[in-house]
Amino acid sequence: AGLTLKENSSGQRKGQKHISKRGRKRLRSVLFRAMIPLIRHNEAFRELHEYYTTRSVNPLTGKQSIVALC
Repeated sequence: AGLTLKENSSGQRKGQKHISKRGRKRLRSVLFRAMIPLIRHNEAFRELHEYYTTRSVNPLTGKQSIVALC
Protein backbone atom coordinates (compact mmCIF):
# COMPACT_ATOMS: atom_id res chain seq x y z
CA ALA A 1 0.00 0.00 0.00
CA GLY A 2 3.04 2.27 0.08
CA LEU A 3 3.13 2.65 3.84
CA THR A 4 6.75 1.75 4.34
CA LEU A 5 9.59 3.91 5.52
CA LYS A 6 12.36 4.20 2.93
CA GLU A 7 15.85 5.05 4.13
CA ASN A 8 18.42 6.74 1.91
CA SER A 9 21.72 5.19 2.95
CA SER A 10 24.99 4.36 1.33
CA GLY A 11 27.77 2.33 2.87
CA GLN A 12 28.32 3.44 6.44
CA ARG A 13 26.19 6.59 6.17
CA LYS A 14 22.57 6.36 7.34
CA GLY A 15 20.22 8.74 5.62
CA GLN A 16 16.85 10.19 6.53
CA LYS A 17 13.73 8.06 6.44
CA HIS A 18 10.82 9.00 4.19
CA ILE A 19 7.41 7.46 3.51
CA SER A 20 7.74 5.56 0.22
CA LYS A 21 4.31 6.62 -1.22
CA ARG A 22 4.28 3.64 -3.57
CA GLY A 23 1.11 1.65 -4.12
CA ARG A 24 -2.54 2.59 -3.92
CA LYS A 25 -3.07 6.17 -2.79
CA ARG A 26 -6.63 5.70 -1.55
CA LEU A 27 -5.78 2.64 0.56
CA ARG A 28 -2.82 4.49 2.06
CA SER A 29 -5.08 7.44 2.89
CA VAL A 30 -7.76 5.26 4.52
CA LEU A 31 -5.23 3.38 6.65
CA PHE A 32 -3.58 6.61 7.75
CA ARG A 33 -6.89 8.23 8.69
CA ALA A 34 -7.99 5.12 10.59
CA MET A 35 -4.88 5.28 12.79
CA ILE A 36 -5.51 8.82 14.08
CA PRO A 37 -8.59 7.96 16.24
CA LEU A 38 -6.82 4.78 17.40
CA ILE A 39 -3.87 6.82 18.64
CA ARG A 40 -6.17 9.37 20.24
CA HIS A 41 -8.42 6.91 22.12
CA ASN A 42 -6.39 3.71 22.62
CA GLU A 43 -3.78 3.87 25.37
CA ALA A 44 -1.49 1.21 23.85
CA PHE A 45 -1.34 2.92 20.45
CA ARG A 46 -0.87 6.32 22.10
CA GLU A 47 2.09 5.02 24.13
CA LEU A 48 3.71 3.47 21.05
CA HIS A 49 3.24 6.70 19.08
CA GLU A 50 4.75 8.69 21.94
CA TYR A 51 7.69 6.29 22.16
CA TYR A 52 8.46 6.50 18.43
CA THR A 53 8.36 10.30 18.41
CA THR A 54 10.32 10.91 21.63
CA ARG A 55 12.99 8.20 21.68
CA SER A 56 16.51 9.55 21.95
CA VAL A 57 18.03 7.46 19.14
CA ASN A 58 16.48 8.02 15.71
CA PRO A 59 13.12 9.59 16.67
CA LEU A 60 10.41 9.56 14.01
CA THR A 61 8.26 12.48 12.96
CA GLY A 62 4.55 12.32 13.73
CA LYS A 63 3.53 11.04 10.31
CA GLN A 64 6.36 8.51 10.20
CA SER A 65 5.26 7.20 13.58
CA ILE A 66 1.68 6.77 12.35
CA VAL A 67 2.96 4.89 9.30
CA ALA A 68 5.07 2.63 11.51
CA LEU A 69 1.97 1.80 13.55
CA CYS A 70 -0.01 0.83 10.44
